[in-house]
This record gives sequence, C-alpha cells and structure tokens, in this order.
Amino acid sequence: MIRTPRRNSPLRMHRKESRWHHHSRPTRFPCVPAEPDLSSPVISKDIIVSDFTWMRLYLPTAALRLPKQKLSLVVYYHGGGFITGSVDFKLYDDFCNLMARVLNVVVASPSYRLAPEHRLPAAYHDGADALTFIRKSDDEWIKSHVYLFNVFLMGTGSGGNLAYSVGHRVANVLDPLLRICGLILHHPFFGGEERCESKIRHENDRVFPPAVGDLCWELCLPVGENRDHAYSNPTMGDGLEVLGALKWKVMVCGGGGDPMIDRQRDVAKLMKEKGIHVVECFTDGDVHGAELGDPSKSQTLFASIKSFISSTPYLSDPYAHIGIVKNPDGSITRDPTRFPYASATPDPSPVNTVVSKDITVSHSNSTWMRLYVPVTALNDGVSSKKLPLVVYYHGGGFVICSVDFKPFHDFCNRMARELNAVVASPSYRLAPEHRLPAAYDDGVDALRFIRTSDEEWIKSHADLSNVFLMGTSAGGNLAYNVGLRSALADLSPLCIRGLVLHHPFFGGEERCESEIRLEHDQVFPPTAGDVCWELCLPVGANRDHEYSNLTVGDGPVNMEMIGRLGWKVVVSGGGGDPMIDRQRDVAKLMKEKGVHVVERFTDGDVHGAELGDPTKNMSEPSPDPCPLIGIVKNPNGSITRDSTRFPRVPATPVPSPQNPFVVTKDITVRHSNSTVDFTLYDDFCNLMARELNVVVASPSYRLAPEHRLPAAYVDGLDALRFIRMSEDEWIKSHVDLSNAYLMGTSTGGNLAYNVRGLLAVRVGDQTREHDHVFPPTVGDLCWELCLPVGANRDHEYSNQTVGDGSRDHEEKSNGWDGR
Repeated sequence: MIRTPRRNSPLRMHRKESRWHHHSRPTRFPCVPAEPDLSSPVISKDIIVSDFTWMRLYLPTAALRLPKQKLSLVVYYHGGGFITGSVDFKLYDDFCNLMARVLNVVVASPSYRLAPEHRLPAAYHDGADALTFIRKSDDEWIKSHVYLFNVFLMGTGSGGNLAYSVGHRVANVLDPLLRICGLILHHPFFGGEERCESKIRHENDRVFPPAVGDLCWELCLPVGENRDHAYSNPTMGDGLEVLGALKWKVMVCGGGGDPMIDRQRDVAKLMKEKGIHVVECFTDGDVHGAELGDPSKSQTLFASIKSFISSTPYLSDPYAHIGIVKNPDGSITRDPTRFPYASATPDPSPVNTVVSKDITVSHSNSTWMRLYVPVTALNDGVSSKKLPLVVYYHGGGFVICSVDFKPFHDFCNRMARELNAVVASPSYRLAPEHRLPAAYDDGVDALRFIRTSDEEWIKSHADLSNVFLMGTSAGGNLAYNVGLRSALADLSPLCIRGLVLHHPFFGGEERCESEIRLEHDQVFPPTAGDVCWELCLPVGANRDHEYSNLTVGDGPVNMEMIGRLGWKVVVSGGGGDPMIDRQRDVAKLMKEKGVHVVERFTDGDVHGAELGDPTKNMSEPSPDPCPLIGIVKNPNGSITRDSTRFPRVPATPVPSPQNPFVVTKDITVRHSNSTVDFTLYDDFCNLMARELNVVVASPSYRLAPEHRLPAAYVDGLDALRFIRMSEDEWIKSHVDLSNAYLMGTSTGGNLAYNVRGLLAVRVGDQTREHDHVFPPTVGDLCWELCLPVGANRDHEYSNQTVGDGSRDHEEKSNGWDGR
C-alpha cells in the first residue's frame, strides 16, 4: 500500500522551490494517515496520480464481501481557498470517511496544486486529470468496486468551485466511459468585485470573513485578474450554458451564516434560469463549511445527498447492456445465452415459405453465410427470371451477434419472402479479437465468394447484375464501407445497384443532440456505442476515425464517388434511436455530394425496431394474416398450425431451486386439444400464483376451426363443473371454492365472459390498423375460423353489445360487485 506523502516526500518538497515554502503555512489542522484496518467500517488508501498530485480512496469494508456489486463514486475536492488545505487533513478525512459509510459509495479525494505557486487554472487541470486517472486506473479498488457510470463531483469551499469548474470543462472531452451524473457544490467559494449583502452583513465573520476570501482570490487568480473573472464569478463566461446543455443535476448547499450565502443563492437561481435541474440545500444559520467539524450536521447533509444521488437516473453498465464482460487482459467474454439461435431450414413445408442453408466462405477466417430463397423460386426450377440479391450484414456493434441469431434469421427470412429476393447474410470476424477493418475485409470477401461460387441456389436463382448491400446497425456501417471498397475492385459480373443503411451505426467524439436527449435509452444507449467503438476501432483511434464518423477525413470525398457510381442509398432510422441525428446528418451530406438518397425516418422507433416487429418491415399490412399467427390455411378450409411457434414446458410438480415458489401439475378434464403448456401462458400463470398467493387453474379447450364456437364455451363450463366435483388433492385441500374468479387473455377473456365469469371482454381498437401485436386483420381471420359457419363479427359471441349481450350485462351487475 502506498502511504500518505509526508512532509519530506517529493509531493511535499516540490513546493519549496518557490518563496511560499511549505513551512510558511502553519499546520492549522492535524494530518492523518490512511486507514487500512479491515475491522473499520471504511478503509482508505493513498495512490499517486502524477508527479505532483495524489488521491485518497475510501471504500466501505462491506464492499469487499460483495465483489460483483459496484458502488457509485463521489470525487471530493477539499477546500482551503486554493492556497491551503490537503487531502489528509483530519477534517476532510473524517468527512470523506463518514460520507463513504453513510452513502455506501466509494469516495476519491484528489489533491491539487496550490496557489500562488500554481495559480488557476492549475487546480482545475489537476482535478480533470484525476478523473482521467480514475477512468484508466488499474487500481484494484477502482476496477472491482467503482461503477464509473454513476459519478458525482463534490467539493467544499474552493473544492465546490473546483467541482463546478472541472465539471463544465471536462463535459465534452472526458472519456464517456466515465459518466458524471451531477455536481454537489457544498458551500462553494464564489466571488465578485461588488460586495453582496451577505458579505456586508458578515464582514466580521469569525470563520471565513470576506477579507480572507479577497486575499485567497488575489493569490490564486491569474496575475492581473480581479474577482469578476470567470474562475471566481460563475455569472461570467459560458460555464452555466455548458452545464445547461448537459442536463446534469446540481445540488447547491450553503448556510445563512456564510458571507457567501447570497452569491450561492444567486448562482443557484441563475442555474435554474439556464435550464439546469438545481436542488437547493440552504440552512438558516450555519457558518461556512459547518458540516466539516460537526458529525451530526454531516449526517443531515448526507441524508440530503443520498436522496439527491438516488433520484438521479442510473445508467446501466454498458458492458452488461450488450452482454459482455471485459476481462483484465482487455479481452471480452460474450454471453452465449443473450439471443436464441435459429438453424437453417433447407426443406420446404406448409409453414416454411422460405428455405435457407449455410455455406462456408473462408476456412482461414472461419467465415460463412446463410442463404435464403423463396420456395416459389425453387418450385420454378432454373428460371430465366432470376431474383434480386440482397447481401445483408447483421448488427451487433462489431462486437457481438452472429448470422444465426434468431432476430436476424427471422428478419432475413421475412425479407426474402416479402421482397421475393435471394438474401445472403455473411458472417464476419468480431472485435476486439479482430478490430476494424477486419469486418470490412470479410464483407468484401463474401462478395467475391458470391461472384465465383458454384453454389446451386446462387447460380440458379440470384441475379448478380442486381445486387444491393444492406445492413442493420453495425451491419449498416459495414454495408457502406464494403460498398466503398467494392467500388474500387473488379467484381464483375456482380453489380451493386444500391445500399440500404438500416439504422446505421455511426459515431463521433462530440455528443449530438439526440445522444444527449436519449442518454438513458433502453435499447442502445450512447455509452453502449462508446464501448463498441472502443473495442472495434484500430488501437489508439477515437470515434472521429473515418470508420465511425463519415463526415471527417476522406468521408465527403468517398460520398462523391458513390454519387458518380449512380448508386441509390436508402438511409433509415427512428426518432427513438440516439444516433438519429448522425444518420440524418450523413443522409444530408450525401445529398450535398450528389448521392441519390432515399430517407426513411420514423418518429418514435427505437434502434433496430424492425428486427423484433414483423409489421414494421412492411409499408402496408400483410395481405395474408395467417403467418402472423403461425398457421397455413389449407384449400379444404382446415388449417395447419406451426408447432414450433411457441415453446412448450412440462408441469413442475416438485419444488426445486429453479422453481421454489410455485408447483404445477396437469390433470385430465376430458380429452381435448391442449394449449395451456405454451411457455408464454405457463410463465404468466406461474407468476400470477406467486404474486397473488392464489391457486390458478388453466383449462384447455377445443380449438377452431375443427371445433367452432360455442365448443370452447362448453369446455370452459365443463372445467368449472370438474373443479366443483373434483377429488384432486390440491383442489380439495387448498382451493376456496366460495371465492373463485374467471380470467382470460384475449380470446380467453371472451371465453371467461361467455362462461358467465367476471367481465373481461376483449375490446378491439378499429383505429389501430397497423397494430404491431394483434392487427385487426388477424382478429378478422380468427373470427372467420371460430364463429359458427355463416355468422359474422356482429354475432353475440363476438360483439357483446348485440343480441342478448346487454341483458347479460344487467344479469351480471345484479349478482356481482362489478370488479
């Protein structure tokens, strides 16, 4: 462990080089060493930051017993008017120790060079360097216990000034993998040439009189500057505008007995006017820095700070967000369970209108591709009319995912069917094992493979003179960069006609407005993108590299080349994607460079929205709703159901570590078509039993069109009769038959109503023509298949407002409480 730098250490002795020797400042407060004793509630240690600065870390001892739980970080800058004070003053050490314990946070208290040997902005630079040090440190406490995406800057007195000044200086240049969430300005040291009323009133203050503040400013400000300099007076300069744009929360604390209280209130008021979310914590009579020497006042202050920190939006760990763990050696471990995989389906079937198969592209690079061909093309044999070829590159930030991940497989399958095209989805090597341009090289190699391949599906069905490169997210970036490289290569007879950049993954060092606005996006937050760029760009490159930022370097020249080629470029994005502004800017610049651009931007869609929503893939609802519910309608009026659409699960009659709360079992009512073992329903009923502490019985019922209504209603009534008379031990011993409720989801709700249970009618919203979950056309199909032959949707089974429906409502209201 590195001990506290003492009086004769280099960290102390360097001050003697100026006329302000260390010993010329009386030791007003005692100094204390760090506390390594594990029996203490908080342990601390000192680490060197630079040749002139160091910091003390404070860690709640309990954190050592929870290695996977990381804590928020408070970076605390000590006070002293920029001319005195030290991290190891007992006053500050006790304060930080108590703060770490009460707030359950890690506290880092950095030193900084003092004036007048080192006038401002030296302290600000040291404060910013401390943050960079924390971000890049290999210190075990920082790596194992600090959550770098929930950091608060705090300081007392001049430390409050320093926290404010460091905050707005590093806001746009600090590595985004250390995220500042807010500032805590505790009795901040601000000044101005004109005396405010509180300074006049407290001219003879015993703790920090105005004259002392004036002296400190004289010694620390740049030579020749007065107290209206922006370092002293926050109403000068652009610091408040910068903070306003960041949407940080700022807590301003002060005491009525502090000569600076009026300035602190004025700064808080001005911050609010600039759009900053300010939390004021002002007391009536406390003197400057009152909480430092009074543990009871400190406890009160920390209670307010705890509320402030807990109310600040918490940003998820971007590594965990994308399903990876970063190892100490810089490698990563991917979560193989994050997405389900889907196998290729090479054989046609009634529910499989597109066939697919996998073929190897490069043994040396372990790359391959999956081909998708509509079954109708295979039925035509070797047709003179070949189909367009879409080469689709999957997403994943260049770091995760694969061709056979189910979201991408399903997307390509639908694309081949809806566009009547051959789709080739090539794999590519992932970062950080293979940083860019490895993926671009693999993308080009895939085109060369297609050009020369003897694969039967490619030779017989793909029109190589009509090729489009497409990709989602990182795949959109890849499609663009593969297109550029292909333009310089001879790939004939393969001819690229255009690019489709679907929610393309672009970046840049400076945050765009949409990235700031959607900082807490749940799908692909900006910090997750930052992690991906850090892992995939060439070592030493930042996000303004031309692989990431198409507007820098040769980017505009490359766009001119695309324009000369005559390619069409589709750029699509959603208003709920943090990258939407970048995507719009790229589309705009392409137009300016002569590219024929087709923009397809939606208002609210999140990043990659179409991958998980079949209806978003098409501009119009599908004319055939059958695939949306997983059936094929046969010529004789019967249907074939897709048995793989939903996974099934067996009952779990015995408690287990995986199933400690609810047990389930199956019992026969009478032979029927069982539908209750779909995972979707089983999980729902399991959760309901646990959360409501009830017995749940989920009966099956016969399905249409084999058994049209009212068969399902009859089965529902039979289930109730069975329960009433059952000798089953669970029912007899644990069910209160005098307190029964009927419930159902969707058609189950209709069924619950029609077996005279509590009112739970499925209500249709006819204005939701493009509903993404259960569009009206699907409902129409279901009614067509289940209603009595010849009946329409105004039959009383469907429309409860016609026929005997109104009278049924009256009968129910007479006997039930209406819940």
